[in-house]
Amino acid sequence: MVIINDQDCFLIRTILRKLDNLNIYGGKHKSIVRVYRAVPSHLRGRAKELLDYLCKKEIIVAKQTVEDLHIHLNETRSKTIKQICLTESAGEIRNLLEQ
Repeated sequence: MVIINDQDCFLIRTILRKLDNLNIYGGKHKSIVRVYRAVPSHLRGRAKELLDYLCKKEIIVAKQTVEDLHIHLNETRSKTIKQICLTESAGEIRNLLEQ
């Protein structure tokens, strides 16, 4: 189980905002290395753990390619993703992730 603190909530929001702004849903996918660029370098290790957590929660879908792992947002959870992107409170983000 991953313990989510306030900083983790804001990292999750940053990652989801980047993918949502680029409209990476369904058939489109993005290399996981390029997604890490949205995160400060000293937090990238934690971001990798949070991406695994988001995959388990089925917010992000992983796809293995020849080069590396690619991800995209789950179309069926788009309403939750949009709410997380617009939320300013860590508590609200935690509540949305638990749904």
